[in-house]
Amino acid sequence: MTGRHVITHCVRTEMEDLPTVAFVVLVVQDADKLIGCLETIARQEYPEKLVKTILVGSRSRGGEVEVARRFGAAVMTCDQEDASARINLGIGKTNSDIVFVIGADGSLSRTDWIRLMIRPFIERAEVAGVFTQMIEVPTEGAFARYLCRINGDLFAWFVHGDNANPRYCRGITKATGRGEGYVIHSYHATRPPLIAADHGVGLRRSALPGAGGGNGTEAPLIQLVKAGQSVVFVPGAGIHHQNADGLWMFVKECHMLLRASPDGQPVCVEQHPSHRSLWRRSRKRLFMIYGLSAALPLLDGVWLSLFERNACMLWHGPAAIAMSWLMLLERARRLAAGVATRGGR
Repeated sequence: MTGRHVITHCVRTEMEDLPTVAFVVLVVQDADKLIGCLETIARQEYPEKLVKTILVGSRSRGGEVEVARRFGAAVMTCDQEDASARINLGIGKTNSDIVFVIGADGSLSRTDWIRLMIRPFIERAEVAGVFTQMIEVPTEGAFARYLCRINGDLFAWFVHGDNANPRYCRGITKATGRGEGYVIHSYHATRPPLIAADHGVGLRRSALPGAGGGNGTEAPLIQLVKAGQSVVFVPGAGIHHQNADGLWMFVKECHMLLRASPDGQPVCVEQHPSHRSLWRRSRKRLFMIYGLSAALPLLDGVWLSLFERNACMLWHGPAAIAMSWLMLLERARRLAAGVATRGGR
């Protein structure tokens, strides 16, 4: 057997031992960030023939289709605004062994990302899902690094605390096993982790009773936990997320989200009865008071900076105050619009 034939045989054997992988890329209003996301998938040190990419958006736009063609990705459209419907559609259109979900505004932090994330699936047959954490981009400013450390969602941080942050939610339950680069957790069915699937969550397709289930991007992991399946935290993989890099950009993004929200307040993850508790419903209503008080978020910023040992957390105070004022102004705008509508009848 020639040297070339030996190399070919080795590559074929390796591919036969590795699972097939699919990426479901959710595209909402961030199509301009799509190229960066797909580039990090294309650069993976993993057999290209084993990787499939599917773009799922609300509507097909020429730019997205062209970008998809460049990277050999399929494009699908979903009329429903619900993120879970898009995830279900993407998962349902692939027969890959492992499915990863990522937002178009996210990117894989390293070229061996797939290998790190599939290791638990290969080594442990009981593992049904994996997740990682949002990590800082070296070129980001202090504000973006602050958002990264609270997992990009100030409102969820206030309402749900550590349960909505991969960096800390693993402390809610004890580890039931460990492997090289990962930790296995068995979360209680009444308190699953609220980890957004579009932050790189990986799912063993055969473990899902349906395509995805639930009503939001957190649904797939919750579904697995409720079914008694094990999920794994892989800290070293990491996801880069294009957070707002500056208070003014943050304000503009918040304003856009609040205007689009049905009730004029940030969307908050509530996919399980325990997350719709009286305590959490109260915290949703208290957030505006918390921010308008100014003193409380500023003090929290100091505490967080000491806890994280990073001065970027001092941005917590200004961010919470700004969001609270935006919520107040949006409520006033809707109230005025309602009064004007009734007066014109």
